[in-house]
Amino acid sequence: MHTTCFRRRTRRDEIYDFICAYADEKNGPTPSIREISQSMHLGYSTTYHHILKLIIEGRLEQRDGKLLVVGSEWYGPEGI
Repeated sequence: MHTTCFRRRTRRDEIYDFICAYADEKNGPTPSIREISQSMHLGYSTTYHHILKLIIEGRLEQRDGKLLVVGSEWYGPEGI
């Protein structure tokens, strides 16, 4: 019998997807932690914790106080 393991989607995955969709819609800028927490109906500190974990996992970076999606094709004004 062959069993396939699937990784369960987490709240962190949903937050990451929200950030990516927001950045794609706005051509690069990511939402603030407050915008994320309000849209996801989470507390600010909970959202902040998930953001820190996404940075540790290497899925997001933080530069000059702004979140960046790792591997995205958008570059800030300094990269133009």
